[in-house]
Amino acid sequence: MKRLKSKSEKPKKRKKKKRLKAKHEKPKKRKKKKKQKSQDPKRLRDIQIPFEHQIPQCQVCEEKKADCYCTKCDIHYCQNCESQVHTPFSWKKHINFIYREPYVSRKKINSNLCDKHNQELCLYCKDENELICGECYETCRINNHSIFGLDEYSNEISEKIKMILNKIQNVEIQNNETIQKSLELKNKFKIKIKELSNLIENQSDLMIQKIQKSKINHLNLLLKIGIITDTKFDQIMNKNQAKQEVIKETKKKIKILKKLEKDKKTIKFLQESNEIIEKDKEESGK
Repeated sequence: MKRLKSKSEKPKKRKKKKRLKAKHEKPKKRKKKKKQKSQDPKRLRDIQIPFEHQIPQCQVCEEKKADCYCTKCDIHYCQNCESQVHTPFSWKKHINFIYREPYVSRKKINSNLCDKHNQELCLYCKDENELICGECYETCRINNHSIFGLDEYSNEISEKIKMILNKIQNVEIQNNETIQKSLELKNKFKIKIKELSNLIENQSDLMIQKIQKSKINHLNLLLKIGIITDTKFDQIMNKNQAKQEVIKETKKKIKILKKLEKDKKTIKFLQESNEIIEKDKEESGK
């Protein structure tokens, strides 16, 4: 019986010691938490959410699992629904937590090296819509893909923009010509009206009685002609205004295309991010 008592008493003493240690170690744990907060990344996009937690479903389609969570919308999105709701340049306002495995840093995304072969990206494959290196060129060549150099691809885009600008210039020239013709016709009608009125006034002394009736009829006709010409002129001007508004909208779109052409880094960023997301999906599917 004495041995049993000794065994039962020992663990009680150990428990008391452990509790005393825990009380003394509380302030140390608080200091560690403060250090962890300082080491957190500045942007929420770079936060990695571990896959041990259960990933929720997309709240829009309610079919696929969510790929990201928008803090502004307070909604879980899959990749398709997120691309439909958010524009490519709305990431500054809409900050997303991205669920991904493994964690991908921004340095890797912004690099100019191929993910497969670690070589410099120097070509563009039109069929796969991505930048490729020298070794990727061989596989694309075997599959008969259309491959271009970066300078050739940028020249194609610039040529397309030039074609659009030429079309806009031709439309502007045609509109200016129509406006000039309509103004010339209006001036001619005004000159004729003045000439007719002067003739009537000069001959009024000789044929007062006969011309008074004819004068009234002529003036009525001239007023009708003026009304018709004014209405037609207003119709032409309204059509020209509508065309000019269309031209302004097309110019705005062309400016946006020029900015996209100059900023090739954004194009590379979007293409490489799409490749990384697709690889992550394939790895998670496996």
